[in-house]
Parts: sequence; structure tokens; C-alpha cells
Amino acid sequence: MDIPRSDGLVVLANSDTLVRRADTWSRFVLALEQASHWIIDNPDAAWEQLISAHPVLDNDINANAWEDILRRMALSPAALDSRRYAGFETF
Repeated sequence: MDIPRSDGLVVLANSDTLVRRADTWSRFVLALEQASHWIIDNPDAAWEQLISAHPVLDNDINANAWEDILRRMALSPAALDSRRYAGFETF
């Protein structure tokens, strides 16, 4: 059995406060989506911001991986693929 696909970033919410803070979570997910689109639309500027904020990441390995990372970025990070999550849980 192969390892099923999974997301690189999973955001968990406290179920006790999820409904009470629904507006906050909605704005957070919208910001993630906007950031994803900006990164994909501006890969060079995004890379420069990343290495400026975290200089330790400025190396050949990460620079070479940047295009692969961009190809795998979700355009709709709020989308939920229940079947894929169930498959990963079963694994």
C-alpha cells in the first residue's frame, strides 16, 4: 500500500470555539487563499520575502525546490476532500 496524499499544512480549530469564532476562521482561510494566489502569481518576490525573513532557507536545496513547492500550492486551501482525508486516516 502506498502512502496516501496528504496536505503539507493542516490547520486545526478548537471545536469548542469554532462556531463562536467563525468570522475569524473565515477571514483566516481567506487570507491563506489570497496569500497562496499572490505567491503563485509572484514567485520571485515571494522567494525574496521568504529568504529575507528566514535567511537560513537561502541555499541551493531550497532554491531548487521552490518551483516544485509552487506547483503543489493549493489555489483553494479551504477546500476539503473528505475522501482523501478518510484514506489518510485509514492508512
